[in-house]
Amino acid sequence: NNNNNNNNNNNNNNEWPLDLRYSNDKGRYVICTRDLKAGEVIMRSKAYAATVCDDFYTKICAWCFKQAEINQTFEICCPICCEVFYCSEQCKIESEKNHHPQFGLECCTLKNIIGLRFQFVTDDLSDMRVILRTLVKFAKDSQNNNSNNSNSNSNNSNNNIENNNNNNNN
Repeated sequence: NNNNNNNNNNNNNNEWPLDLRYSNDKGRYVICTRDLKAGEVIMRSKAYAATVCDDFYTKICAWCFKQAEINQTFEICCPICCEVFYCSEQCKIESEKNHHPQFGLECCTLKNIIGLRFQFVTDDLSDMRVILRTLVKFAKDSQNNNSNNSNSNSNNSNNNIENNNNNNNN
């Protein structure tokens, strides 16, 4: 009997430890359904979009998220908006290729936000940064999906033409 109880306890520890709930007064919320061990990973997810909090935008690389040394800031920034900073030229290049091209949506929008910096609470600017990064990522993903679909459709059209030509030759 003791062995069965131990097996049941082990099985319970392997179950998903979170439960999504809803109440009229709280809305949606998550509760833990069992005790967790210190350091236990309960969920891992890749971020769809990430950006640096406005309080630290000169101290954390906008590409690799490396932190500058204490009391230091990074000096490499986007030459257009000066709102994203990098730890290296390589990170700047990767960022420009992936989500922050010069004169792109993110760059131009951040450049316009500079003048408004003191009219907002820092959290508002950080929220704007992450919303903007999410929109840029979504637009890029949509563009990539559309071009992949176009390539797929043109390949299918080419295959159909080739098949028709082969049928006509037979």
